[in-house]
Amino acid sequence: MLCAGSFDSTISVYVNVEGEYSHLTKLEGHENEVKCVSWNPANKKLASCSRDKNIFIWEANSEGDDFLCDNVLEGHTQDVKWVAWLDNYTLVSSSFDNTIKVWEYEDDEVVCRQTIEGHSSTVWSVASHTPTKNLLSVSDDGTVKVWGCQPNGKYEQLQSMEGLHTG
Repeated sequence: MLCAGSFDSTISVYVNVEGEYSHLTKLEGHENEVKCVSWNPANKKLASCSRDKNIFIWEANSEGDDFLCDNVLEGHTQDVKWVAWLDNYTLVSSSFDNTIKVWEYEDDEVVCRQTIEGHSSTVWSVASHTPTKNLLSVSDDGTVKVWGCQPNGKYEQLQSMEGLHTG
């Protein structure tokens, strides 16, 4: 499955049928342009983020041919630039508000487990290292930061590298 967000605030979902992609459905709900979309095939959920400051979690219906909005996550105070699944029940987002948020399922609800602060400008994206669960963030402040996952599941800054990029 491939998913793409657009400036018209919709998400197009494509499915591979016999080696070719065809349009499956268009999702509507965000109020502004969609910045990033992340598909989790294990739990059949799609996460999307937007300039509207929200993250939507969409769940595939039982037939797998459409999605319903399962949760709307509010917590960032500015545009959400990036979102991705760390595992089946953990989501990470980054924002124009200079923060990274770690979201986790508790029963049927999704809650913000941690707000990671340390950048002084927009956090454009975050990469995860699956074996360690460590995170690497890239910001408009010109830094790349490594965040270590502690035994309690919280993230702490391990390293900050400057001068690697200019924006």
